[in-house]
Amino acid sequence: MIPVRLAKGFTLIELMITLAVMAIVVAVGYPMYTDQVLKSHRVDAKSVLMQVALVQERFYVVNGTYGTAVQLGAEYTNVINGVDRDGDGDGNGDYYTFAVDEDPDNNALTDDFLLTAATAGAQTGDADCATFTIDQTGARAATGADTDNCW
Repeated sequence: MIPVRLAKGFTLIELMITLAVMAIVVAVGYPMYTDQVLKSHRVDAKSVLMQVALVQERFYVVNGTYGTAVQLGAEYTNVINGVDRDGDGDGNGDYYTFAVDEDPDNNALTDDFLLTAATAGAQTGDADCATFTIDQTGARAATGADTDNCW
């Protein structure tokens, strides 16, 4: 009897099965990964809104009114630039644009404010939570397809 030489390595079938399994794992995992990335950016936006609300309250204690973004000055800019991931200093994060409205009811009194974070850049794909708002009473709101899970 002549000894049979044992083959070493992978067959083409084994390689194709491995690639098919990997493709399935990626097809299932990638959407879940991108969803988690969007959620992490939401956390950044909500954190900025809460910090800016505190900046507004400090401004109110000193001045007796709420301020515009310009009046809030460096403290506001530093909070916003904290989520400016590309460091371009444009006054906005890379995934949200932030706005301060010191007179949302248009009564010429600055006794209230409304802070808004709206999706921008890659975050515009986040249809569940498109915008976040918070006002001087701490009331939080959101717009999007699934606002119950935004705040």
